[in-house]
Amino acid sequence: MLLQATGDIYNPTAGDIALMLASAAIFLLILFWRRLAPSQWRSKLVLDHIKKAWLILNTEEQKIAFTKLIVEAAKSDGKVTGDENEAIFEEITVSHKKAAQKMSKEDMYNVLRGLSTEMQSSVIQAMQTLLNADGEFSPEEAKWFAEVVDRMSE
Repeated sequence: MLLQATGDIYNPTAGDIALMLASAAIFLLILFWRRLAPSQWRSKLVLDHIKKAWLILNTEEQKIAFTKLIVEAAKSDGKVTGDENEAIFEEITVSHKKAAQKMSKEDMYNVLRGLSTEMQSSVIQAMQTLLNADGEFSPEEAKWFAEVVDRMSE
């Protein structure tokens, strides 16, 4: 219903108030889910393998090792394409990337070996997703991938 004049006051009905409260509840649920829900819960509904792997990692050390691994995967064929760069998503912050630069490869492998079988599988799927992001899986990438999987399973 349109207001007849600018001086009229809007008096919401019970249905209008219920709709407003339902909208507020949905907004708060989405906010809770995006920021406050445990990452283990959020990872179950994520389809992107890189983001899923990131969400299931428990410690900062694991996240830094994963960041180093993902950056190394992007550089494995000698070039980082735009598609690969887009695949490295926004939750990997600059501080994680700086810490990953300082981490040695041996430390990275030690952390990755300590992951559960489920987590390791998720990390391997994330690497495959990134390596295939540019549409080609070069021989250099295949060799690098095989070496990483071998080192993780030692």
